Amino acid sequence: MNNIKCINQNALLHNLKFCQSFDKKIMAMVKADAYGHGMKNIVNILNNKVAFWGVANADEALKLRRILPKGCVLVVGKTKQFKPLIKNNIDITIDTLQELKEIENICKQHNINANIHIAINTGMNRIGVKNICIFKQMLSCIYTSQHIKLKGIFTHCFDEDCIKSHFKQQMIKFKQFVNCVKDKDILVHIGGSFCLTKQIPEFVNMVRVGYFLYGYGAPKLKPVMQ
Repeated sequence: MNNIKCINQNALLHNLKFCQSFDKKIMAMVKADAYGHGMKNIVNILNNKVAFWGVANADEALKLRRILPKGCVLVVGKTKQFKPLIKNNIDITIDTLQELKEIENICKQHNINANIHIAINTGMNRIGVKNICIFKQMLSCIYTSQHIKLKGIFTHCFDEDCIKSHFKQQMIKFKQFVNCVKDKDILVHIGGSFCLTKQIPEFVNMVRVGYFLYGYGAPKLKPVMQ
């Protein structure tokens, strides 16, 4: 007997509506083949319904770009494949001055422009800038660059088991970095899904959502896959 995977479009749209009810832009995470739901399936259903798309690495981003020729895509994880991402208009996550210089050199060599997001480490200790002085140096390099645009800054928050005070502490630290940015129109985003259940500060304008989108983690959600 063959196993058949069924994707419930109505359930996915229901979950998206729930996520959007918190009045924040949504970045739909479609890493790991949309958590096994099928990247192409999810993108076709949600196309033009979310502000941004998020993936974990360059290979996923290039696959997504083939499915979605237009649309905002961010590699949330670390990567060294800068050139193909820039050429395909895919946003890149960085957290070091060295990465910034490498991207600047690629852009100069090929006369192209890059959009970047800077990851901020507020406690998860996965990726991100910890030192605010280094962050300011990165901003200075970006503001003097003719090829690099700061599209956003972000951090990742602890999951639902974490006490509220930890989330609050993360947001206090995150805001210290946000306040250093001149351009107040950039994307300021946090993840993951459980951030939506907390009191998100006003300066955050987008949430990266995966778990909730696929129907897990809250009573009002509907599982998308059977």
